[in-house]
Amino acid sequence: MVQPTTKEVLEYNRAMNQRSSNPSMPAVAVPGGASPSVTSIAPNGNGQNGNVANGSQVFQAAVPMAAPANPTAPGVPGAAAAQPMSPNAKKAMVIAGIAVGALVVVAVAIGVLSSTVFNPKNAANAYLNQLSSGDYDAASKTVDPGIDTNRRALLTSAVSANGKNALSSPKIDSVSANGSEAVAQIEYSVHGTTTKDTLTLRKDGNTMLFFPKWVVSKPLLYTIVVEDSGAADTVLVNNVKVSKRNADPNSSSGALMFTVYPGTYTVSLPKSEYLTASAVTKYVTGGSSKSAVEAQLDVKATDKLVSAINDAIKTKMGKCGKVNDASSKACVLNEHIYNTDSKRNMSWTVTKFPTVSKQDIGHCKRNQFPYRLRRRQSDLTYEEQDWFDENTWTPQTQDYSFSLSGTVTVDDGKPEVSFGD
Repeated sequence: MVQPTTKEVLEYNRAMNQRSSNPSMPAVAVPGGASPSVTSIAPNGNGQNGNVANGSQVFQAAVPMAAPANPTAPGVPGAAAAQPMSPNAKKAMVIAGIAVGALVVVAVAIGVLSSTVFNPKNAANAYLNQLSSGDYDAASKTVDPGIDTNRRALLTSAVSANGKNALSSPKIDSVSANGSEAVAQIEYSVHGTTTKDTLTLRKDGNTMLFFPKWVVSKPLLYTIVVEDSGAADTVLVNNVKVSKRNADPNSSSGALMFTVYPGTYTVSLPKSEYLTASAVTKYVTGGSSKSAVEAQLDVKATDKLVSAINDAIKTKMGKCGKVNDASSKACVLNEHIYNTDSKRNMSWTVTKFPTVSKQDIGHCKRNQFPYRLRRRQSDLTYEEQDWFDENTWTPQTQDYSFSLSGTVTVDDGKPEVSFGD
């Protein structure tokens, strides 16, 4: 066996000490190719280590065993030894585990809340509760009525009278969902009548980032038709004033169609000096029929309207005493005169002005009250030309029986009387 020199032994020992403090350093070869072994260097009598042979010193160095290239784990033949985990690595693994667990919990929570809270049934319930509580303002924001602002006059909370006039006892019978759409079978009561109806819903994105947002896609709207023959410019529905500008544009002047929620509706006239009508209460129960509910007002003239008509007749006929021209249209009685070419200096005398009563006033038609007076008397004085002598004019007096008719309308709260034949 080749013995290493002293210098080689010292260099090898120094290299092994450095590698023990820094395991990443490459392994050090044994000097002289000797097998790693540990021997002692014997001291000589002069205080030096080694043996003397043939006048030279022979050194036997302590050569450490070289570490195997792939150390094995204790108890596991051929397995690589596990490196100890650093504190930062342990902390990262704990955090990762917590994060994964939290994600699982969040996913489960989202699924549970989506099916129990953020579902179409709760969306339908919220809308029905707004209607039943009379919060029509909120209901109209929750589900857009889809009509012009003017036509929403009866879709306000003021109409419900704090829920007094609203539907009651709303209930969801069933909900069937198909993808992003759903249909809710519902029922509710109006004045003791239970109605079955349907609400359609759809998904409208997400709310709070994760949960499906279900909305009612079609509002619960119906129609009430107010028939007053056009007698009044405005009517009251549950004490809310509405007019033709608030009605469906397809309405006629005497039958105004208004959009409403299911509920109770009392129709009446605003306070007026000239018109009166008994209030009418109707119930819009809704349901699949979708037919309009009609509320008919029987509008009549008041005593003050009768007086206004008589005043207008007196004023009109009073002008006849100042008219001496048979062709003048200022006097309505001139329509009863014939052969006016042979008459001059005419003068009407109405001995008693005609008057109308409520019985002479008919039902309102097309915004007009008709009136008619029959067989009233008046005197006409005039000069009549002689048939044989055109220069001769003879005074005459003649009694006339006449009828008088016309119409009266109430426009902007004031009566307007017209005269016909």
